[in-house]
Amino acid sequence: MSNGEEQRRAPRTVVDVESELHLSGLRTYQGVVRDMSYLGALFVPENPLQAEIGGRGSLQFALPTYLEWLQPSIQIRRTSSYLRPGSGEIVAYGMEFFGLTPEQEQAITTGCQQWDSHRMRQYELSARCFVQSEGGLTAYARFGQLLGGTRSYLRLSLPPGPNVVIGISLRLKIARTWISGEVERITPREADLEVLLRTEGWGRDFFLHEAQQQAAAGA
Repeated sequence: MSNGEEQRRAPRTVVDVESELHLSGLRTYQGVVRDMSYLGALFVPENPLQAEIGGRGSLQFALPTYLEWLQPSIQIRRTSSYLRPGSGEIVAYGMEFFGLTPEQEQAITTGCQQWDSHRMRQYELSARCFVQSEGGLTAYARFGQLLGGTRSYLRLSLPPGPNVVIGISLRLKIARTWISGEVERITPREADLEVLLRTEGWGRDFFLHEAQQQAAAGA
């Protein structure tokens, strides 16, 4: 399925950037941008949504080369079918960007060029986060310190205690984004535990960006 005419004035880069779509008069939708340039993007929602060609709103996302949030105004230009593994076919939305500064346009171009290396890059992090157990028989809730990580794994320091065990599911939050993960390794140290958490689900890009912002603010 394809509706609307698309004019590519800049080459798109294949990415998988988490984003939030805010449509005028409607709620916020989580999704993933699957290709992008500084002129626009293809947005694949996590859950089906109804949006019309010509609809307006804004798209919020982060790229590793730019410390601030990117939030261009958008207009939907086309729809197309997207086959998402495990979820079947879903409607994706091609959109045009408006209102970006030249600096932000360059940040998108550079971020797209470096996206493949970012997906596996090890980041040194220094940010305080709230940690909470998720389900199971043990309850755990306290603050920890992020030490580093990638989009798939995080290392954090936690106070020693009997309720942190391998295999437990934890939820982490810094600013407004919750992410979930499973403890894969615990290394006891003199004053704390170094925990390796395998993260999963939507929110990892937002969480990493919030961690980098907090670290920069405290520098």
